[in-house]
Amino acid sequence: MSTTLPRELPHSLEAEEHLLSCIFIDGADTLNRAAAAGIASVSFYDPKHVVIFDCCSSLLKKGLPVELSVVAEELKARSQLDAVGGYPFLAQVSSRIPTTAQANYFIEQVRSLAMRRSAIRASEAMAEDARDLSADIAATLATAEDRFRRLGKVGGRRFPEIETEPEERDVLASPFPIVAGLLEPGDKMSLSSGSKSFKTWSLIQLAYAINTGTSWLGFETTKTRVLFLNFEIKPINFWKRVFRVRRALGLDKSADFAVWNLRGRGFSMDNDAEELIKRALKIQAGVIVLDPIYKLFGDRNESSAGDMATLMALFDRVATETGAAIVYAHHFAKGNASAKDSIDRSSGSGVFSRDPDCLVSMTRLSEQEADNSFAVDVTLREFAPVDRFAVRREHPLMVRDDSLNPANLHDPGAKARKYDPAQLAAIIPAEGIRVSAWKSRAKEKLGMAGSTFYDYAPQAKALAQMKGGLWFQKAS
Repeated sequence: MSTTLPRELPHSLEAEEHLLSCIFIDGADTLNRAAAAGIASVSFYDPKHVVIFDCCSSLLKKGLPVELSVVAEELKARSQLDAVGGYPFLAQVSSRIPTTAQANYFIEQVRSLAMRRSAIRASEAMAEDARDLSADIAATLATAEDRFRRLGKVGGRRFPEIETEPEERDVLASPFPIVAGLLEPGDKMSLSSGSKSFKTWSLIQLAYAINTGTSWLGFETTKTRVLFLNFEIKPINFWKRVFRVRRALGLDKSADFAVWNLRGRGFSMDNDAEELIKRALKIQAGVIVLDPIYKLFGDRNESSAGDMATLMALFDRVATETGAAIVYAHHFAKGNASAKDSIDRSSGSGVFSRDPDCLVSMTRLSEQEADNSFAVDVTLREFAPVDRFAVRREHPLMVRDDSLNPANLHDPGAKARKYDPAQLAAIIPAEGIRVSAWKSRAKEKLGMAGSTFYDYAPQAKALAQMKGGLWFQKAS
């Protein structure tokens, strides 16, 4: 007579330990994310992990720090420290990973495996009920239906809980910067420029810098795995570009640089966002690059705020569920970009200027500066302002060049200039000035007509600074 051994329930001790490690790094943020996903102590398979998670959750509710030493003391007070393997086991778990960048991945792993175990247990219970011939079949089916209903609610909440004001220390413990002063996990970044302005090359340069933790245009980066979605370039040519950029940066091949070549594959954010989330979580991507964004419009109208808002909402979903930053390339509108403020140069709806957390605009400079040189304007939601700077093309890279004048933008329809933007900036008085008064002062001091003032104002503003609604000369 053969004996069938019971099959082990699905679980991942590694995913559970990695999630606990994230909690030790940033308890408040990780525990809140886990709670929003429906994670509770019963979601863990290993009894030791159940005890540790319960202890961490209890400390957070009490307003106490979720730190290794505090957790150890709390478990000791509960007479549970030895049961979980003592301080050495806690230290081992807490050092599993260096950052919380992939917390969402481990949360999803723990959640999905817990749901599978719940499904198995519910199925076994329903099978046992069905074998009881003395029970009323209608009652048995009603019980089975109720089990299925309750099972569907496990970890399935779409929205997080309503919050009360947290401890200041928990909020100020911000996530690590992916690009210092520009980009954090979960942010959205737009790189916008004119047609054939090396946007894909620039994104590859940015992606490889982040992937290896090397600087990008003078900004330090934290080594983070990148998933690059290529919608436009033939795969063989895309890889050739990667090789050229990597060699020019003086870097060795990175096994962590991941590319999903989707040219001609009919990828749609509406239909395939779930697949993108799954693949990004699988490889633990901390940055997802989408190049170019217009390939994702589908039937959407680029100039429709409603259409573009729904696309940005899908980007938000991917960022929220993966914890990754989203970076994409966009193009300038037709016409003279130098006549517009940097935030208004992108083509289509104003959503493109309002939605990103970091908007990087690269505008071509006058040929007087250097061939293929650009002014870089950065507009930020949370970080401190970044002054405009200049870069020039040294194939295949963009190189920062502070010897260039970033205010000297290319003007395709410009006639011989009678004035210099620096002249306009120089007449700003020490006490500051409003635009209307500045225009009048330009006429008085320079003989500049009102229409001419507005031609030069965008470049003059780049040489000045605004405070409290007034324009001031920049401190030298």
